[in-house]
Amino acid sequence: AYEELLQLAADRRARLHESRKLWQFYWDMADEEGWIKEKEQLMASPDLGHDLTSVHLLLKKHKANEDELQARHSHLNDVLKVGEDLIKADNFGKEKIQDRTDEINSQWANLTELSNYRRKRLIEAVDFYQFFTDADDVDTWMLDILRIVSDEDVGRDEASVQSLLKKHKDTTDELQNYQSVIQALHEQAANLGEQDRDSPEVQGRLGSIDRRYQELLELAKIRKQRLLDALALYKLYNEADGVEQWITEKEKLLHMEESLRRRVIGQD
Repeated sequence: AYEELLQLAADRRARLHESRKLWQFYWDMADEEGWIKEKEQLMASPDLGHDLTSVHLLLKKHKANEDELQARHSHLNDVLKVGEDLIKADNFGKEKIQDRTDEINSQWANLTELSNYRRKRLIEAVDFYQFFTDADDVDTWMLDILRIVSDEDVGRDEASVQSLLKKHKDTTDELQNYQSVIQALHEQAANLGEQDRDSPEVQGRLGSIDRRYQELLELAKIRKQRLLDALALYKLYNEADGVEQWITEKEKLLHMEESLRRRVIGQD
């Protein structure tokens, strides 16, 4: 009877130990699940920054979260190993242990997928905001060119118009060569993430830049024609001045001849 009591006590101790290990496992799993859900909220955040500075900051934070995920996965594996040992030891809750293990593995896989997707979107956001930064540079350049090709100054004489025409030729060459920069911006847009490349913001910005570039080309043509018209006018003025001077010289000569003729007649 004493031996039976000892056996019963030993069995009870073993079941209590087994039960304690089981509930510790569930407690640890609940802790892991809470951590995963907390991180899921972070990884599912729609915040992708609002410019290059903010998105780079978010990427830095995400890298820290990824490092934390990697460290936590090691801890999770230790908890799952306890579950495996309980199943191997034929613990009375082994079926529920397996279900809980499968559930937490599924949650972890989902968290990993969310993390990878967020990293992808943040990297795409860097390209997205870089596009707009480069587009701003294009706009600044076009504004500078607009001031030049809209200049009302068409010179004050033939020499000054010739000088303005030379400067305008340099501007026109720069304008023509800039086509490659705008083409590169289009290619940059085509290589954005699929959610970004066809967005109204990107396509609208490209359309605006293309329209203004064509307007600059037209304004450059108009300014060149105005300068050529001014050159022709100043040449006409110069020719007229030349004719007027010739007439004046001829009149002087005729006047001298007339005076000489009268003197000759008077002597006679």
